[in-house]
Amino acid sequence: MESSYTPNVCPSHKKQYIAVFIIGALIGAGLSFPLSKQVGFNIAKERVFASPMGAVFRSPDEVRSISGTVTEIKGDEITIHTEVRSVFDDTSFADRTVIIATDTKIFKNEPTDMATFQKEMEAFMKNIRAGKNNIAPPRPPEPTRTEVEMSDITVGSTITATAEENIKTAKKFTASEIQIQ
Repeated sequence: MESSYTPNVCPSHKKQYIAVFIIGALIGAGLSFPLSKQVGFNIAKERVFASPMGAVFRSPDEVRSISGTVTEIKGDEITIHTEVRSVFDDTSFADRTVIIATDTKIFKNEPTDMATFQKEMEAFMKNIRAGKNNIAPPRPPEPTRTEVEMSDITVGSTITATAEENIKTAKKFTASEIQIQ
């Protein structure tokens, strides 16, 4: 007795159907693999943050100042390269553009002479050892801050840019103050 089975695949196109099926399976597997890796990464990240050591890896929700090395200066815009704060932070924010406005204050931090620094450090250490219960703790010696012009910022300089708003996820922002190290 003859079979009444009719194939769904045209025999002349069988190789093409098989090839399309294999290619579709490979594409589907390739697309789902990075997605499953990302899901696994997100789960691991949440577990780390929930652990007792999680605070070490968590970056703050609000960032108002950022430090980096100047890589380019174009007009009133400075590009800086920063180090990411946490291994979980988005590395696309490593390069930022800082806009210098007319009211942006620019300072250069320069060390004081060694004799003055030693005197200030001795006074600081004396206050620490005395354990005074002041409202504000004693402050260590600080470098001399001199107000300078934008022209004092050069490629290769290390700067700290401060803004009035949260710049955690800002690729470009206006600085209220810049300190040249």
